[in-house]
Amino acid sequence: MPHACLVVSEACNRVRVIRLFDVQQIGGMVLHYR
Repeated sequence: MPHACLVVSEACNRVRVIRLFDVQQIGGMVLHYR
């Protein structure tokens, strides 16, 4: 069980990082094409 919890928390952290990266990338594209 602890192992599964660690895997879930790691996945959540990865998703959070990916979302932040996507937001920055989309923001940069919007500023570039404005």
